[in-house]
Amino acid sequence: MTSRYTDEWTASLLNAERRLSGLTPEELMEEAGLRPGMTVVDYGCGPGFLTLPAAKKVGAAGKVYALDIHEGMVALIESRAAEAGLANVTALLNDGPEAPLPDSVADLILCTLVFHYKESRDERQVLADDLARLLKPGGCAMLVQWEDRAPYEETFEILTNAGLTCGVPSSVVERQYRLKATKPGVS
Repeated sequence: MTSRYTDEWTASLLNAERRLSGLTPEELMEEAGLRPGMTVVDYGCGPGFLTLPAAKKVGAAGKVYALDIHEGMVALIESRAAEAGLANVTALLNDGPEAPLPDSVADLILCTLVFHYKESRDERQVLADDLARLLKPGGCAMLVQWEDRAPYEETFEILTNAGLTCGVPSSVVERQYRLKATKPGVS
């Protein structure tokens, strides 16, 4: 796959502070309701800024699927999870319109700074539909996005069109927002 994702770009993501300034993984996971034993999908996992802390939090009874479009990120996650002794992490290449996972697999999806990589509203709708497909009834997706690249109003509408119920957004830092979207039902 020809991609804008170079080794230099990959290395730059290891400094995750530039991506989510002022927000720790623990704060995001607490707000999302992450608990031991859950199945989590880190959709667009990058270098594992959220993957590894989530795997520790869900524990041996839980599972974390780390998805990324970039093979280098998948390899990096596999290596970092092995180094940390986290056997509950599975890293998968996600280079198609749907993630390579079954329907209704996730209690929680973490999707940080992903929507703006989709170039059109239609592509963002396909992504939202996939998030909804992956969630168990009653499960939620926690999104963090750049306001100027994936405006809140559009993201809210797209998630609603996918059948998810959105909460009120909250600010992360000046140009970012976080939004929790829940799939109706009870698992």
